[in-house]
Order: sequence, then C-alpha cells, then structure tokens
Amino acid sequence: MHTPKNHKSRVDPHEFHQARRGYSPAIIDMVTWYANGPYFSGLPGRALDVGCGTGIGTEQLDEAGWASEGVDADDRMIAFSRKTHPLGKLRYQVASARRLPHKDESFQLIASFGAFHWFANREVLEEFKRVLVPNGTVCVVHKRTSKTDSFDTVWRAILAHYINETPRGHQKNGYDPLKLFHQAGLVGVKTVQLLNSEEIYTIEDAVLRVQTTVHWSGVLPHRQMEATRALRMGFASIAEPDGIVRRLITASMVCGHKS
Repeated sequence: MHTPKNHKSRVDPHEFHQARRGYSPAIIDMVTWYANGPYFSGLPGRALDVGCGTGIGTEQLDEAGWASEGVDADDRMIAFSRKTHPLGKLRYQVASARRLPHKDESFQLIASFGAFHWFANREVLEEFKRVLVPNGTVCVVHKRTSKTDSFDTVWRAILAHYINETPRGHQKNGYDPLKLFHQAGLVGVKTVQLLNSEEIYTIEDAVLRVQTTVHWSGVLPHRQMEATRALRMGFASIAEPDGIVRRLITASMVCGHKS
C-alpha cells in the first residue's frame, strides 16, 4: 500500500474533525505538569502544537491555561481551525515542522498529539529546540486502542480484505521517539504510560474514523462503497443496543527538556 507523506492532505477537514476525539483531561494535565516543573512555576506559558490538524489538542492546551498556537502543513486543516475559532485567541499557521515561523526561544512547550510519527527526525527536533526557551519541553503523545479492545480488531480485519495487507499502527518504519529525543540531546527524557480512557462513537462516526486514516487511501475507489458497508456491519456487531461503539484507549507520552 502506498503511504502518502501526510494523509491529512487527502482528508476532508470536517470529516476528520468529526471522527476524532480529544485527549482525556488526565493526559493534558500530565503534559502540563511535566512541562511546568521543575524548571518553571506558576501558570503555563506559550505552547505550540505541531501537526495540529483541526486544532483539537491546541484547544485543549488553551483550556488548560496555555497560550497555545498550532501549526500544520495542510492548509485546509488550518483553514478549518481558523474558522472554528474566528474570534478566539488561538492562532493557527500553515507551516512545516522543519521550518517553524517563530523566533528563537518563543515557547515553553512544544507538543504533538498523534502526529509526530509523520515528521519525526533529528532536523525537526533541532528546530523544536530552536524555538524553545531554555529548559523548555517537548512532549509527544500517542493513543492507541487497548490490546484487549475489539475496535481496531474489527476494522483492521475488514480493511485487510480490501488492501491486501493488515493495516499497521504507526506508518513510519522504525519509529522510536525515545531514541530520537536522546540523539537530539534533550535531557530528562522519559516515557510515561498513561491511564486508560474511553472514546464513544456512533456506528457512522466509527466508520468515518477509519475512512479518515491513511489506510483508507489504499482501498480502490470502486470498492469503497462495499468496504463502507462491511465496516458498518463490523462495528454494528460490537455496538451496544443503543448503537454506541466504545473504544478503550491506552496512551503514552515521551517528553524531554532542552538543556
């Protein structure tokens, strides 16, 4: 299956936003706690959400007290984010993670929610360090379906029939943020396994979530209607009587400080 460099460029931002759920308050609190100490005290400062998509994580950082901004390489995602917050204090810009449009030492925190694997390399981390204040923090967060949950098992088995391979998780071979953080010279690097949380979908939103992943681009257009029907049937088989589909989430966070 061909994997585009950034699958969001092929996805409608409204559908992407509808099919995504935010991060649990415990995750945002953990990011804030790690970024705010032991080097800083008081209220959070400026935060940059890199690969922000439609701004879900950016907004959650803002709600946690950060003066948050978001950047994404997809201009349609940024246009959606700006439209969602037309009069708010959140600022969104189209930018590559390799060339951030910010001055040196601008942010206390750089966060990336479920996006770092698309642009994870030393060059990007050096750029992150450039715009971080001394002792500033980089946090990358990923959430996955729990191994004991059937949500992913259902859709991966169905899509395997249409793309002739079993869909993987992260699309970048050898993705290892912990190793990259150490190589980039970040200090105090650690991985934190976070508590389980739960996401709730309707059957249609569960289908839409699959359709807004990179894997869906591997389904040939003339088979997408058939695959959609199969996904509806699959999610209906694990839905509760009221049509609710639950997804049990496990999340992990890799953080490090600029020396």
